[in-house]
Amino acid sequence: MKVKSLCAVLGLFAASASMAAGAAKAPASAAAKAAPAAVTAAAPAKKAVNTTAATAAAAAPGQVWVNTDSKIYHCQGSQHFGKTKHGEHMQQVAAKAKGFKPAAGKECQ
Repeated sequence: MKVKSLCAVLGLFAASASMAAGAAKAPASAAAKAAPAAVTAAAPAKKAVNTTAATAAAAAPGQVWVNTDSKIYHCQGSQHFGKTKHGEHMQQVAAKAKGFKPAAGKECQ
């Protein structure tokens, strides 16, 4: 008989504890629901940038990618075109006039 009453008391204790925990969480969850909306509205929109597509779109025919550190230019379609850390697009004629050399010694076609 003592075991049954002890279990009943423990059961009531557990139920009241979970209700108290739920009551404590209710205001926090209401605030949590409101907070992400405010954060989302204030956060700047992120743009997905595909550097390969952006580089290809920026490069007009006759343009090369000039690596300003190494003073070498890369032709469109080469593996380093638009991918070096420091560089810019430039017309091949202008790159030659500024003293840049073609990669691997090969002129662009």
